[in-house]
Amino acid sequence: DLDPGLDLPHGDFDDPATVENYQWLAMDDHGVGLICHLGTVPGDGTLWHTLSAVSLPTGEVYVAKAVGRPADTASAGTPLHGMRCEEPFATWRFHADAGFQPTDFTELGNGLLRDRPTVPVSVDVTFSVAGPIWNPAGSEHQPEWGAFHLEQAARVTGTVHVDGEAHHFDGLGFRDHSRGHRDLRNVEHSFWCNGVFPSGRTFASLQVTNRDGHTESRAAISDGGAFVDASIVETPAILHPDHRPIDIQVVLADADGTEHRIPGMVRGGATWSIVGGSEFCMGAAVDTPDAYLLPQSIIRWEWDGETGYGLADRCGLTSYFADLEVSP
Repeated sequence: DLDPGLDLPHGDFDDPATVENYQWLAMDDHGVGLICHLGTVPGDGTLWHTLSAVSLPTGEVYVAKAVGRPADTASAGTPLHGMRCEEPFATWRFHADAGFQPTDFTELGNGLLRDRPTVPVSVDVTFSVAGPIWNPAGSEHQPEWGAFHLEQAARVTGTVHVDGEAHHFDGLGFRDHSRGHRDLRNVEHSFWCNGVFPSGRTFASLQVTNRDGHTESRAAISDGGAFVDASIVETPAILHPDHRPIDIQVVLADADGTEHRIPGMVRGGATWSIVGGSEFCMGAAVDTPDAYLLPQSIIRWEWDGETGYGLADRCGLTSYFADLEVSP
């Protein structure tokens, strides 16, 4: 029943503080992981930051950043790498054809990425919706969730080429789309976890703690139909922006009080930073006090014996990670 135009990039907003963000991630059974994180610049709804990553099961991570205008009004990001809406709320295409920088979790988690020779990477995959829409309604305390925020599970198919080697991709993924005010310098830390499974079973969860101590949570579970509200019993651990610990767990309780323990293992991903409220950077800005560090882990989840994939976004201010006192 949603207006199809809501899923397309908006363009300029009347309010210059309003921005638009998309995030896409996926993994297949071979352990190839994909991330595409896109956000507009405050005051210019047609200028996009685009961060993309391809992670391989052998531990290599290839990342790229671009800032520019989209190829057309149905696209978010830049012609180098971004997303294009083929059918609203149904099909999107993740495309990339650019030089990506080779790195790994350790380097990304310990500082901003230094420039280096690039590797040719091309991605052409299609996200086809594989589940219902989740709308974790925000509040006046959490404007960074967006006045408009939707999430969906997807089946993801296509090809990925890294330095001339082809990977035929057939996996599962998740995506979100939000609009609103976004300045994470007021957030101390957050947990954002989701997972999708071949049976159609899906979970989604979000918990945000502000610097004043205010915490809000949202969670939901789907067995293939509409999402049903749930509550967060246990959030996953985080020790360092290099994605440690690798083994984590999310525990949700459904409306009947039944607890669902969902263990997972980090299999891919990348680390980004939001500096100055909106600028997306590659790596962890550990020397910037009010930077928001985003180790975005692609997780292989296990739920009642079924294997699925999704996100564990365990993020926080530089000061939050410094207080954890974990050495590299």
